Amino acid sequence: MAAPDHTRLPFPPAIRINQLLELGKHRGPYFAYDFAEVRKRFLLLTANFRGLPIYYAMKANPNPGILAFLRGLGARVEASSIGELSKALESGFHPSDTTLTGPGKTMRDLVYAVEKGVRYISVESLNEYRDLCAVCAARISATSALLRINDLARQDSFPVTSERREFDSFPSQLGMTVGEAAAVLREARREAPIAGIHLYNGSQIFEGAEFAARCGLLADSLKQIACERHEPFRVIQWGPGIGVPYCGPQTAVNIGLVAHAIDSALSDFRRSGGTIALEIGRFLVGPAGVYVSRVARVRDLPDRKLAVLEGGVHHFMRPSIATTGKHRVVALRNSGQNKVLAYSIVGPSGSPIDFFADNVLLPELSIGDYLCFNNAGAYGKSMSLQAFISNPEADEILLDSDAKVGHELA
Repeated sequence: MAAPDHTRLPFPPAIRINQLLELGKHRGPYFAYDFAEVRKRFLLLTANFRGLPIYYAMKANPNPGILAFLRGLGARVEASSIGELSKALESGFHPSDTTLTGPGKTMRDLVYAVEKGVRYISVESLNEYRDLCAVCAARISATSALLRINDLARQDSFPVTSERREFDSFPSQLGMTVGEAAAVLREARREAPIAGIHLYNGSQIFEGAEFAARCGLLADSLKQIACERHEPFRVIQWGPGIGVPYCGPQTAVNIGLVAHAIDSALSDFRRSGGTIALEIGRFLVGPAGVYVSRVARVRDLPDRKLAVLEGGVHHFMRPSIATTGKHRVVALRNSGQNKVLAYSIVGPSGSPIDFFADNVLLPELSIGDYLCFNNAGAYGKSMSLQAFISNPEADEILLDSDAKVGHELA
């Protein structure tokens, strides 16, 4: 077994530690994204899901450089708002490669998407479908509808081996029951043809058996809805929720098992000429990013050590609110002490929500040391309280560890 490379991070991406330290010299806290890791993950998906279109769920990270890079690899894009849709089109995505989703689309949103030529709009209710029909009837349209199905409630019928939803303290606002979708089909109109269904599988799923069970639910839903339709659906756009390990007991998903589960459950649909499109965000970009911040203060409290960072929830909020997948943190450089101590890591605002992690074992820290957080490529900067305490925004830096080059966004 090869010896570990201590010049690199102990987790993806493959960015050298001295490069991260150099990038931090003349700036505050920052995010770095490695195109090499994004490329590797996209190619892993296309090798296992042969012929299946990959839609990038851009809510994971709407950075324009990442959008353009994924477009160049052949990805399509799923946008959850017209703001995201506008960014995707500005990044070079063709409207025919886009899907607009989200439960709160207004008439203005529908008009914008239809006039831009968006290929699919995911509708979540009968009244939304009626609005879409009215918009399409008033103009030349290339847009088709997908029926957003929410079958999460039915998943209580089999054992859950991983978190169903990362933030699960409230009921889902997404999608329709099979019965509601059937009612929409009974009103189907040529102005907004219904091309297929849109389904969200869950979040952070790691077990092959659970993927198989959820694929079975998808096939069952498809069969029930198809009874209301005189012609076969053309497309299923499906968010499989492939898990990404952060730390602790989580282990990487066997992508081959996921592909096998899809083939087994939906082989009849594919043989009939239907297209299964995968909607994937975190898996593509999460492990490709890191967040780096200097230590501003170190304090000895009666019951613990406290490391106060320059960065906080105004840059990187996810660690303070995530119920699953706590980020792994390492010290990029320390003061030379070999002693390992337990730290609570917090941000600079004084708010109790400005909290990264507790009881983290790190080499003894000093002011000016750098800490690096893994899996910061998804739900990082764009998910955070960027105006909170009026500190400068974090930089975003694009790198390619394969090409040994990188550049900072303007």
